[in-house]
Amino acid sequence: MKLLIVITEGAHDVAFLYKLFRYGIKSTDVTAKKINEFPEPLKSLFISTFKNYEYENSNLFGRPEIPTILRHEDKNIFILLYAAGGDSKIHIWKDLIQKFQDLYYSPDLPTQLTISLSLMFDADKLGLKKRQEYLVARFSSLIPELTGIDVENNSNIISSKEFKQCCIYTFCNEDGFGNLEDIVLPLMKQDNDVMFGDAEGYLKKNIDTARPTSKKFTDNFDLNKSIIGIAGQLQFSGIANNNIIKQCDYINEEKINNHPKCEELLIVLRKLIDNL
Repeated sequence: MKLLIVITEGAHDVAFLYKLFRYGIKSTDVTAKKINEFPEPLKSLFISTFKNYEYENSNLFGRPEIPTILRHEDKNIFILLYAAGGDSKIHIWKDLIQKFQDLYYSPDLPTQLTISLSLMFDADKLGLKKRQEYLVARFSSLIPELTGIDVENNSNIISSKEFKQCCIYTFCNEDGFGNLEDIVLPLMKQDNDVMFGDAEGYLKKNIDTARPTSKKFTDNFDLNKSIIGIAGQLQFSGIANNNIIKQCDYINEEKINNHPKCEELLIVLRKLIDNL
Protein backbone atom coordinates (compact mmCIF):
# COMPACT_ATOMS: atom_id res chain seq x y z
CA MET A 1 0.00 0.00 0.00
CA LYS A 2 1.09 3.57 -0.71
CA LEU A 3 0.11 6.48 1.56
CA LEU A 4 0.62 10.22 1.18
CA ILE A 5 0.11 11.95 4.54
CA VAL A 6 -0.45 15.72 4.40
CA ILE A 7 -0.53 17.63 7.69
CA THR A 8 -1.77 21.23 7.67
CA GLU A 9 -2.92 23.81 10.19
CA GLY A 10 -6.65 24.07 9.60
CA ALA A 11 -9.82 23.12 7.78
CA HIS A 12 -9.26 25.93 5.22
CA ASP A 13 -5.95 24.35 4.19
CA VAL A 14 -7.53 20.91 3.90
CA ALA A 15 -10.38 22.33 1.79
CA PHE A 16 -7.97 24.01 -0.64
CA LEU A 17 -5.73 20.96 -0.93
CA TYR A 18 -8.83 18.83 -1.41
CA LYS A 19 -9.68 20.85 -4.53
CA LEU A 20 -6.12 20.62 -5.81
CA PHE A 21 -6.10 16.86 -5.44
CA ARG A 22 -9.58 16.54 -6.98
CA TYR A 23 -9.10 18.82 -9.97
CA GLY A 24 -5.33 18.99 -10.44
CA ILE A 25 -4.37 15.39 -9.65
CA LYS A 26 -7.64 13.60 -10.42
CA SER A 27 -8.18 11.97 -7.04
CA THR A 28 -11.47 10.68 -5.65
CA ASP A 29 -12.96 11.47 -2.24
CA VAL A 30 -13.40 8.24 -0.27
CA THR A 31 -13.91 9.74 3.19
CA ALA A 32 -17.50 8.49 3.35
CA LYS A 33 -16.52 4.83 3.02
CA LYS A 34 -17.19 2.61 6.02
CA ILE A 35 -14.09 1.89 8.08
CA ASN A 36 -14.23 -1.84 7.34
CA GLU A 37 -14.21 -1.07 3.61
CA PHE A 38 -10.69 0.40 3.77
CA PRO A 39 -7.82 -2.00 3.11
CA GLU A 40 -5.24 -2.77 5.75
CA PRO A 41 -3.43 -1.15 7.41
CA LEU A 42 -5.82 1.82 7.12
CA LYS A 43 -8.75 -0.10 8.57
CA SER A 44 -6.84 -1.06 11.70
CA LEU A 45 -5.32 2.42 11.95
CA PHE A 46 -8.73 4.11 11.95
CA ILE A 47 -10.23 1.59 14.39
CA SER A 48 -7.35 2.05 16.83
CA THR A 49 -7.62 5.84 16.48
CA PHE A 50 -11.18 5.70 17.82
CA LYS A 51 -10.51 2.97 20.39
CA ASN A 52 -7.47 4.66 21.91
CA TYR A 53 -8.88 8.20 22.08
CA GLU A 54 -9.27 9.29 25.70
CA TYR A 55 -12.84 10.52 25.53
CA GLU A 56 -13.13 10.79 29.32
CA ASN A 57 -10.27 13.33 29.38
CA SER A 58 -11.69 15.36 26.51
CA ASN A 59 -14.33 18.05 26.49
CA LEU A 60 -17.63 17.53 24.68
CA PHE A 61 -16.21 18.96 21.47
CA GLY A 62 -13.14 16.74 21.47
CA ARG A 63 -12.66 14.00 18.91
CA PRO A 64 -9.84 11.96 17.40
CA GLU A 65 -7.79 13.38 14.56
CA ILE A 66 -9.68 12.05 11.53
CA PRO A 67 -8.42 12.92 8.04
CA THR A 68 -10.16 13.76 4.80
CA ILE A 69 -9.27 10.81 2.58
CA LEU A 70 -8.80 10.70 -1.18
CA ARG A 71 -7.59 7.99 -3.49
CA HIS A 72 -5.52 8.41 -6.61
CA GLU A 73 -7.10 5.75 -8.78
CA ASP A 74 -4.37 5.27 -11.39
CA LYS A 75 -1.63 4.70 -8.83
CA ASN A 76 -3.80 3.27 -6.03
CA ILE A 77 -2.45 5.80 -3.53
CA PHE A 78 -4.44 6.87 -0.48
CA ILE A 79 -4.07 10.56 0.42
CA LEU A 80 -4.81 11.54 4.02
CA LEU A 81 -5.32 15.26 4.74
CA TYR A 82 -5.07 16.27 8.41
CA ALA A 83 -5.94 19.63 10.01
CA ALA A 84 -3.74 19.56 13.12
CA GLY A 85 -3.83 23.18 14.30
CA GLY A 86 -1.27 25.98 14.36
CA ASP A 87 1.77 26.88 16.47
CA SER A 88 0.12 25.94 19.76
CA LYS A 89 -0.73 22.45 18.45
CA ILE A 90 2.71 21.27 17.35
CA HIS A 91 2.37 18.32 19.73
CA ILE A 92 -0.53 17.06 17.57
CA TRP A 93 1.67 17.26 14.46
CA LYS A 94 4.36 15.29 16.27
CA ASP A 95 1.85 12.68 17.43
CA LEU A 96 0.65 12.20 13.85
CA ILE A 97 4.19 11.89 12.50
CA GLN A 98 5.03 9.38 15.22
CA LYS A 99 1.87 7.42 14.48
CA PHE A 100 2.88 6.83 10.87
CA GLN A 101 6.48 6.11 11.80
CA ASP A 102 5.17 3.43 14.17
CA LEU A 103 2.88 2.13 11.44
CA TYR A 104 5.87 1.77 9.12
CA TYR A 105 7.57 -0.52 11.65
CA SER A 106 4.46 -2.50 12.54
CA PRO A 107 5.19 -6.26 12.34
CA ASP A 108 1.58 -7.02 11.43
CA LEU A 109 1.46 -5.28 8.06
CA PRO A 110 -0.24 -7.54 5.49
CA THR A 111 1.45 -5.86 2.53
CA GLN A 112 4.49 -3.72 1.85
CA LEU A 113 3.83 -0.16 3.01
CA THR A 114 5.34 2.96 1.47
CA ILE A 115 4.63 6.34 3.08
CA SER A 116 5.38 9.91 2.02
CA LEU A 117 4.79 12.92 4.27
CA SER A 118 4.09 16.59 3.54
CA LEU A 119 4.05 19.29 6.22
CA MET A 120 2.28 22.50 5.17
CA PHE A 121 2.22 25.68 7.25
CA ASP A 122 1.44 29.39 6.76
CA ALA A 123 4.43 31.74 6.52
CA ASP A 124 2.51 34.42 8.44
CA LYS A 125 4.70 37.33 9.61
CA LEU A 126 7.73 35.08 10.03
CA GLY A 127 8.28 34.81 6.31
CA LEU A 128 9.25 31.80 4.23
CA LYS A 129 12.81 31.27 5.48
CA LYS A 130 12.09 31.69 9.19
CA ARG A 131 8.97 29.52 8.96
CA GLN A 132 10.95 26.75 7.31
CA GLU A 133 13.63 27.10 10.00
CA TYR A 134 10.88 26.91 12.62
CA LEU A 135 9.48 23.70 11.13
CA VAL A 136 12.91 22.10 10.87
CA ALA A 137 13.61 22.96 14.52
CA ARG A 138 10.29 21.54 15.66
CA PHE A 139 10.35 18.28 13.72
CA SER A 140 14.01 17.33 13.24
CA SER A 141 13.94 15.32 16.48
CA LEU A 142 11.52 12.96 14.71
CA ILE A 143 12.93 13.37 11.19
CA PRO A 144 16.66 14.20 11.50
CA GLU A 145 17.03 14.40 7.71
CA LEU A 146 15.07 17.69 7.75
CA THR A 147 18.21 19.50 8.90
CA GLY A 148 19.58 19.07 5.39
CA ILE A 149 16.89 21.05 3.57
CA ASP A 150 17.35 24.45 1.92
CA VAL A 151 15.16 26.71 4.08
CA GLU A 152 14.95 29.32 1.31
CA ASN A 153 13.39 26.81 -1.07
CA ASN A 154 9.62 26.29 -0.92
CA SER A 155 9.60 22.90 -2.58
CA ASN A 156 11.83 20.84 -0.32
CA ILE A 157 11.47 17.10 -0.84
CA ILE A 158 13.90 14.80 0.96
CA SER A 159 13.88 11.13 1.92
CA SER A 160 14.02 9.80 5.46
CA LYS A 161 14.29 6.44 7.17
CA GLU A 162 10.52 5.93 7.49
CA PHE A 163 9.21 8.21 4.73
CA LYS A 164 10.12 7.66 1.11
CA GLN A 165 9.59 11.39 0.59
CA CYS A 166 9.26 14.15 3.16
CA CYS A 167 8.19 17.62 2.06
CA ILE A 168 7.90 21.01 3.74
CA TYR A 169 5.75 23.59 1.95
CA THR A 170 4.89 27.07 3.21
CA PHE A 171 1.76 28.95 2.11
CA CYS A 172 2.76 32.54 1.32
CA ASN A 173 2.36 35.44 -1.10
CA GLU A 174 4.91 36.45 -3.73
CA ASP A 175 6.96 38.26 -1.08
CA GLY A 176 7.23 35.13 1.07
CA PHE A 177 4.86 36.26 3.81
CA GLY A 178 1.16 35.78 4.60
CA ASN A 179 -1.04 32.72 4.64
CA LEU A 180 -3.28 30.47 2.57
CA GLU A 181 -5.79 33.27 1.99
CA ASP A 182 -3.11 35.19 0.07
CA ILE A 183 -3.31 32.38 -2.47
CA VAL A 184 -7.02 31.58 -2.26
CA LEU A 185 -8.50 35.10 -2.40
CA PRO A 186 -6.84 36.21 -5.67
CA LEU A 187 -7.91 32.89 -7.16
CA MET A 188 -11.52 33.46 -6.10
CA LYS A 189 -11.50 37.10 -7.25
CA GLN A 190 -10.51 36.11 -10.78
CA ASP A 191 -13.58 36.65 -13.01
CA ASN A 192 -15.48 37.90 -9.93
CA ASP A 193 -13.79 41.26 -9.34
CA VAL A 194 -16.94 43.35 -8.84
CA MET A 195 -18.52 40.93 -6.36
CA PHE A 196 -15.41 40.61 -4.23
CA GLY A 197 -14.73 44.34 -4.49
CA ASP A 198 -18.21 45.03 -3.13
CA ALA A 199 -17.62 42.55 -0.29
CA GLU A 200 -14.36 44.28 0.62
CA GLY A 201 -16.02 47.70 0.44
CA TYR A 202 -18.80 46.59 2.78
CA LEU A 203 -16.30 45.31 5.32
CA LYS A 204 -14.12 48.41 5.23
CA LYS A 205 -17.16 50.66 5.57
CA ASN A 206 -18.58 48.81 8.56
CA ILE A 207 -15.56 47.55 10.47
CA ASP A 208 -15.40 49.02 13.97
CA THR A 209 -11.79 48.95 15.11
CA ALA A 210 -12.94 49.34 18.71
CA ARG A 211 -14.59 45.93 18.61
CA PRO A 212 -14.14 43.27 19.71
CA THR A 213 -12.67 44.75 22.88
CA SER A 214 -11.99 41.47 24.68
CA LYS A 215 -8.24 40.83 24.75
CA LYS A 216 -8.88 37.24 23.73
CA PHE A 217 -10.34 38.32 20.38
CA THR A 218 -8.44 41.49 19.49
CA ASP A 219 -6.45 39.75 16.73
CA ASN A 220 -9.30 37.70 15.34
CA PHE A 221 -10.26 40.00 12.45
CA ASP A 222 -8.75 39.00 9.12
CA LEU A 223 -9.90 41.03 6.11
CA ASN A 224 -9.18 38.35 3.52
CA LYS A 225 -11.01 35.65 5.48
CA SER A 226 -13.98 37.98 5.98
CA ILE A 227 -14.15 38.79 2.26
CA ILE A 228 -14.21 35.08 1.45
CA GLY A 229 -16.92 34.56 4.06
CA ILE A 230 -19.20 37.29 2.69
CA ALA A 231 -18.81 36.30 -0.97
CA GLY A 232 -19.41 32.66 -0.11
CA GLN A 233 -22.83 33.41 1.36
CA LEU A 234 -24.03 34.33 -2.13
CA GLN A 235 -23.76 30.67 -3.12
CA PHE A 236 -24.18 28.74 0.14
CA SER A 237 -25.88 30.58 2.98
CA GLY A 238 -24.59 29.95 6.47
CA ILE A 239 -21.55 27.81 5.68
CA ALA A 240 -18.06 28.30 7.08
CA ASN A 241 -15.06 29.44 5.05
CA ASN A 242 -13.58 25.96 4.69
CA ASN A 243 -16.80 24.78 3.02
CA ILE A 244 -16.91 27.93 0.88
CA ILE A 245 -13.44 27.08 -0.43
CA LYS A 246 -14.43 23.45 -0.94
CA GLN A 247 -17.92 23.90 -2.45
CA CYS A 248 -18.19 27.28 -4.19
CA ASP A 249 -17.28 27.54 -7.85
CA TYR A 250 -15.06 30.59 -7.29
CA ILE A 251 -12.22 28.05 -7.40
CA ASN A 252 -12.76 25.70 -10.32
CA GLU A 253 -10.75 23.21 -12.33
CA GLU A 254 -9.71 25.71 -14.99
CA LYS A 255 -8.35 28.18 -12.44
CA ILE A 256 -6.51 25.49 -10.49
CA ASN A 257 -4.73 24.25 -13.59
CA ASN A 258 -3.76 27.72 -14.85
CA HIS A 259 -2.88 29.74 -11.74
CA PRO A 260 0.88 30.21 -11.03
CA LYS A 261 0.63 29.57 -7.27
CA CYS A 262 -1.55 26.51 -7.81
CA GLU A 263 0.87 25.22 -10.42
CA GLU A 264 3.77 25.72 -8.01
CA LEU A 265 2.03 23.62 -5.39
CA LEU A 266 0.75 21.07 -7.90
CA ILE A 267 4.31 20.46 -9.09
CA VAL A 268 5.24 19.50 -5.53
CA LEU A 269 2.15 17.34 -5.01
CA ARG A 270 2.62 15.56 -8.34
CA LYS A 271 6.22 14.75 -7.44
CA LEU A 272 5.02 13.26 -4.18
CA ILE A 273 2.43 11.17 -6.04
CA ASP A 274 4.58 10.15 -9.01
CA ASN A 275 7.58 9.08 -6.93
CA LEU A 276 5.68 7.25 -4.19
